[in-house]
Amino acid sequence: LLPLFRAIGDVANVNLKGLTQELGFVANMVMSMKRATRASMDSLINERNLLDPLRTKSEALNGEIGAGFYMQMNKVADAGYWHPQNWVPLMVNTAGKVGRASLRVLGAQDEWFKTLTYNGKAISKITKSMPEGLSRAEKKEFVKKHLDMFYDDAGEAVDRELLDYSRRATFQEDLEKGWVNNLHLAVGKTPELGLIMPFVRTPANLVSRAIQRTPVANFMSARTKRMWTSGNPDEKAEVIGNTIIGTGIFGTALGYSMSGNITGSGPLDYEKNRLWRAAGFKPYHMKFGDTWYKYDRLEPLMIPFIYVSTLHENLYRFNNHPDDLQDAVGVFVAVSARTLIDRTWLRGLKGFMDGFDTAMDSDGGSTPADILGSFASNLIPAGINQVHRLSGLADEQSGAYSFREAISWQDKMMKKLPPSEGYDAVKHNWLTGKPMLLPNGSNFGLDNTKEEPSKYMEELLRFGPNIRGVSKKLGQVDLSSKQYSRLTELTGSLKIDGLTLMDQLEELMDLPEYDFDENRVYHDEYPSLQQKTVNKVINAYKEHARLTLLSEDKTLRKNWEKSNEEKLKVGMGMEL
Repeated sequence: LLPLFRAIGDVANVNLKGLTQELGFVANMVMSMKRATRASMDSLINERNLLDPLRTKSEALNGEIGAGFYMQMNKVADAGYWHPQNWVPLMVNTAGKVGRASLRVLGAQDEWFKTLTYNGKAISKITKSMPEGLSRAEKKEFVKKHLDMFYDDAGEAVDRELLDYSRRATFQEDLEKGWVNNLHLAVGKTPELGLIMPFVRTPANLVSRAIQRTPVANFMSARTKRMWTSGNPDEKAEVIGNTIIGTGIFGTALGYSMSGNITGSGPLDYEKNRLWRAAGFKPYHMKFGDTWYKYDRLEPLMIPFIYVSTLHENLYRFNNHPDDLQDAVGVFVAVSARTLIDRTWLRGLKGFMDGFDTAMDSDGGSTPADILGSFASNLIPAGINQVHRLSGLADEQSGAYSFREAISWQDKMMKKLPPSEGYDAVKHNWLTGKPMLLPNGSNFGLDNTKEEPSKYMEELLRFGPNIRGVSKKLGQVDLSSKQYSRLTELTGSLKIDGLTLMDQLEELMDLPEYDFDENRVYHDEYPSLQQKTVNKVINAYKEHARLTLLSEDKTLRKNWEKSNEEKLKVGMGMEL
């Protein structure tokens, strides 16, 4: 996108020479696509980057760890040295190749963009020194003759200036001196940190680039100040282009957010976020026509949309005290952290933080196993399940097409793998009792849905923390994933007086006495009559579901009764 930003800056600055150069560069990149595609395929197949071998997105695989177990088993066999023990390193090597599949794709993508920009810039540089009066064929031959000078025999870039530009195009330029650069160096020296943060330089540059494209805030950036005062017309044009496009992007994001046609990450509060999702809201979706599309995969372009929508939601829609300055500052800081951590290029850190989030739910009970289980499960590529579903081998009844409950660390690992048979812990919406199916297009990261939350669901969401999800405990007994799945299903599907939970709530909210008002503000500290009545209904269905589950599961009932007896003995001061 750098040529686009610079071209817009040149137009605003009435710099026709600069505009012509940028348009020429774009044309040269188009001419470089064939070479970039060959380089990308070579990178994918041979797991190597030739143009810039010492600079990749994943810093964790640089150095000795990156060398790894590249064992050429076919050469061993041909030389006659094959031994049954060689199967062990072969399996290790094969497992490593499978585990590094996502990094291979990243490397191939990286090589494609770098080669595209580097080769395009090289052609632009050659054409500047091209003699006049050459025919089209002669021009093509002149470029071909001089282009090889920009690569060594192995295909590595030799022009430092052009290489630095191609690194900027892929967010891999050198970091400014400071704590972020120190962290980047620490990850390179300590491979163990790479499990949590395999990327440091790239996300840091992405954040820096987002700041450079944020109006007003961009001139607080050291890089923007340096570019603006450098005297280089191209860099000045880039600053102007960043500001113009940034203003348009942030303005569009705010307009979408205020109209309710975009969602961010949802409420910052964990329990309220669970209710928000149960109500039918989808994080990071934007509405076009009557369909909601997932947009957060279009990073870094969509970072302003992610930030603005999440900030607007938590400052106004989910905040009963929007005028409280201290509360607003807290929301601003929390949203900034969420926007950064919840990105694909910080998936390892997100998985580590999710361990705390999912473990510290309404029931408490966070354990090291819970945290490590959540973290470890995020290391399993999602592509395994996606390939299983696309292969046609997945059965509709297997649970492969739905979200799955996972309470224990073993379940958290297993839910990332294809189910071998009918899965008995499918996730259910506790309000409706319906299974939570994967959205359309999820196999390709193009999630889309036409489902909209009802006004009754939105009313529950306005109640805030007063409405709590189904507990993962029955008394003092921890439920398994299967038991919890069944409990949530029963809560939403069982009938009392012929009505399900949502039927009952809809009937209640439609009563004149309820006085339904979409603009009513509820206060957590002082529950209203509406909140108390709705909670009474919900608790009745929760209790009905618990009793039904106990009648279905004899083992659970036995453990529950034993727990109650022990609790009674402790209360009476008796020895267990």
